[in-house]
Amino acid sequence: MTFLEILNGFMFTNVPLLALMCNIFLLFTLITAKKDASIWAFMGLLCSFILWTAGAYCMRSQIYLSDAFWWNVSLTGIFLVPYMYFLLVEAYTEQRGTFLRIVFGIGSVLMAVLNGFEVFFVNLSVGENTSNFEVRVWAVIPVAFTLIIFFFIWKTISRTIKDEEIPLAYLNPLFVGVIIMLIGITINVIPKFNSLPTDTLACALNAACIYYAFYKKRFYALSQITSRGSMYVVSLLLTGVAVTIFYEPASKFLQGRLESNVTDVAMVITVICAGTAILLFTGLNKLNDGLFVREQLRREEKVHDFSAAVNPCLKTNEILQKFSELIQEEVLADHIYICMYDEEKEVYTSDLNIQSLEMPLTLRKDHPMVKKLQDTKKGLLYSDFQKTTQYKSMWEKEKLSLSEIHATYLLPFIGNDETLFGMAILSEKRTRKSYTYAEINFLESVSSVAAIALKNASLYQMMEREALLDGLTGVYNRKTFNKKLEEQFQNQVSQITLVLLNMDDFSLYNELYGSEEGDRVLKDFADMLTQVFGGTGIVARYGGKEFAVLLPYGDPLTAKAMTEQVQQMLEHYIANSRERLKKFLTFSAGICSYPAYAANANELLSYANMTVFKIKQQGKNRVELYSDLDVTTDKKEDGIQELTSTIFALTAAIDAKDHYTFNHSRCVSTYAAALAEHTGATPELVEIIRQAGLLHDIGKIGIPDSILTKTGRLDQEEFSIMRQHVERSIEMIRHLPSLDYVIPAVLGHHERFDGKGYPRGIAGEDIPISARYLSIADAFDAMVSKRSYKNKMPLEDALAEIERNLGLQFDPKLGRTFVDLIRSGDIEVINY
Repeated sequence: MTFLEILNGFMFTNVPLLALMCNIFLLFTLITAKKDASIWAFMGLLCSFILWTAGAYCMRSQIYLSDAFWWNVSLTGIFLVPYMYFLLVEAYTEQRGTFLRIVFGIGSVLMAVLNGFEVFFVNLSVGENTSNFEVRVWAVIPVAFTLIIFFFIWKTISRTIKDEEIPLAYLNPLFVGVIIMLIGITINVIPKFNSLPTDTLACALNAACIYYAFYKKRFYALSQITSRGSMYVVSLLLTGVAVTIFYEPASKFLQGRLESNVTDVAMVITVICAGTAILLFTGLNKLNDGLFVREQLRREEKVHDFSAAVNPCLKTNEILQKFSELIQEEVLADHIYICMYDEEKEVYTSDLNIQSLEMPLTLRKDHPMVKKLQDTKKGLLYSDFQKTTQYKSMWEKEKLSLSEIHATYLLPFIGNDETLFGMAILSEKRTRKSYTYAEINFLESVSSVAAIALKNASLYQMMEREALLDGLTGVYNRKTFNKKLEEQFQNQVSQITLVLLNMDDFSLYNELYGSEEGDRVLKDFADMLTQVFGGTGIVARYGGKEFAVLLPYGDPLTAKAMTEQVQQMLEHYIANSRERLKKFLTFSAGICSYPAYAANANELLSYANMTVFKIKQQGKNRVELYSDLDVTTDKKEDGIQELTSTIFALTAAIDAKDHYTFNHSRCVSTYAAALAEHTGATPELVEIIRQAGLLHDIGKIGIPDSILTKTGRLDQEEFSIMRQHVERSIEMIRHLPSLDYVIPAVLGHHERFDGKGYPRGIAGEDIPISARYLSIADAFDAMVSKRSYKNKMPLEDALAEIERNLGLQFDPKLGRTFVDLIRSGDIEVINY
């Protein structure tokens, strides 16, 4: 008997049986794995392998049903393998192609059905240790179909490698498996070797290669292969294989030695098999416990202890320190570099390191490594990252920085919202060995626990900041400032200086430009204060438009110099803004110091506030010390002239320059106030409109007489100068005590409802209501009064002109009401 015949006799049924057991075992270990598309596809491929090897084994053993039936079962498995392999590669490489899946699926089922009718293979004969079959010409169809499927498999893998979505190292086991399977099938087709079960052997080896590829990509843990259930299946399978191989020689041996009948021999063999299975199961479990389970339980306990330690912790640095210590202890990483996301700077920066870096790591949001971790949402070997296009797009300086710290493993911190808020970069291990699968699982478990703890700490710190800080400006709020002021006095600080800063005309600024623009200015102003005082003082937003700065151990003269520096910064900020009218934004600041002028915290605040008030009454936009001003007089009785006297003093000044303008202002004031009363305006608004009417043309004091009294039409240049009277009015009024509230009406009385007016070109209800009253009254009086360049317009013509311009120049509701009130006599026309 030749060696080939001996080899064939041993392998003929035993190899298919071993291959079958191997595939069953691998399928069993995947049952407990977390299912996704890849796992399901692999389980489908293993089922095809089981059909293939089971059919081959049963056919060669000639058990139960006919040889032809088991032959068809085996070929059905073989025909399904290419399709299942296609599904596997699609899922593994995360590619999708619905059309090809349907086409290849239908084609594979059709091949299996045609095979049942002996379209491809005929004349199967199975003898002792031999099997023969005849290949028909139509067999070229499944061969061609299989080649087409593998062509698309190759295209999918090539695309994946080209895009580098999966490192080539992960795909190598798949290549090896396919090559082994093709070699096994090719050998089996050669007539001289067709009895050798090389196809089923290659099938088992291919399955093992795929299993390794999945393990390398971490679809499941090694503990699933070494679980007690797996050990039980292994024991049964090994016992079954042993019974199948050795039953017949053992039976002959026992019958010859024991001189017993077949039943007694069977009983003895059964007992031996049961004992063998028990011994195998016990031995394998003890080996497994020693090698895997005990270590796994120890690490699970470590993770549990870490969770218990960090969950109550609300300090980020403390959590990261515990995390680093545990990783260094368990995984023996040489160094650990942690980068957390800085929302203000929008970068990831190294906060905590086991060993400090000479140059701390700073990674921008769009850094290739950050994007890769954000996409994968799991740990990544740095060697795998180096094989991707993201790595190639990095700067050489960045690559060098990571190389210098021997980056080996990248571990992300992922929040509940699936965003990356930090990462740990682990260097190589002190043992210089590679990171094992068990260590990587441990790292990811620890990072998940750390991520939850870090998020909780971040939320707590954010709530703490919100309680302490002003939400808009980011400086301390009033409550926190008062608390810190009290602490300074409790600590008996020898000298404390307080600066109160109040924005001038900020209500007007808000009304003119909107609250959004006002908020932006407040934030920028807080940044200026922080820039100047942040190193030595405590900055707070004390009210809506008021800020406070506390300077422990600071003297008032230094505080004044620093405040004037802020004043210059604001002037520069306003001068460089796009809107010309923003130039009026200033602030008044009062400074008081303890113990020189105040005996306690209340006096310190009170005297600084009184200083600000006095500055406001004397023209605003100054920085003064409490000691430099007399602020002890009653602020209601002294320091403010009578409002009416101030207004009439100004109107008298314009009367001296241009008598028409004086009379015109009185009429506009009367008409506008009467219209406001009839439309239900509040008494306060009526009074504002009355005063605004008197002052709306006060800026004409600065217009040359030649233009004011010109008898002819104004040319373009003269008209441009005349239009400046609006801004001149504002410049005068804003310096009057307690009169800045009339500015919106004065500023907007030449605006048009359709947006074609001046100086700002605003339209509709964006025009202040007080300005819309003045606009109607101003235009009406201009039409019905005699001027240097025109005669009076008849009353009905003037009213008709207003009606024609309702919704264009004038507010349609107010304009209609005014016309009706004039016609009914409820508003009397003034002649002058």
